Amino acid sequence: MEAGAGKALFRRKQDPEKTSRLFFQNFYFYNRGNSIVPVDIPCMKKFFLIAGMVVLAWACKKDEYQTNPKISIKSITPTRVQPGSAMVTILRFTDKEGDVGGGQIIVIRNRLNRRPLASNYDKTDTIRNAVPDFPKESLGEINVTLEYSNFLKESPIENDTLILKFAVQDKKGNKSDTISTDKIVILQ
Repeated sequence: MEAGAGKALFRRKQDPEKTSRLFFQNFYFYNRGNSIVPVDIPCMKKFFLIAGMVVLAWACKKDEYQTNPKISIKSITPTRVQPGSAMVTILRFTDKEGDVGGGQIIVIRNRLNRRPLASNYDKTDTIRNAVPDFPKESLGEINVTLEYSNFLKESPIENDTLILKFAVQDKKGNKSDTISTDKIVILQ
């Protein structure tokens, strides 16, 4: 018997009742009747490692949607808001139970201006609005319209620079993570 290139010593196991095996470095040789079949052990290890990783990834895969709603910002228009206009933010949401409709949207205004406001101009920084009730949807969009004079504009003497934070709470009280916008300028 030859094993090709390299030095090899073959030994047959002494048990004639069982399938005979021949050993050569990283190969097993099985004796099937009159033919000898090589099996590459490193190749088998790779196969089982890859197969194990695939099974593990499949078994550990999280649900696509979770009980707590997840939100992201799809768009904000405009990011420089003119007097008398409004800013529209479109939020994408996912929710396992699909019960965002009938829940709440929370908007938090974080004013970045250095000059503090006089107390008579300081408005509330957080608003909570009901999300209109709609049929159960696990994936969808919410349009949030914020008016210039009602919520966005605070300072009577300078432009306001803001970061807005959004969160969603579904009907059962499960709350999403809070997400933030980039800087938004509210013009004088």
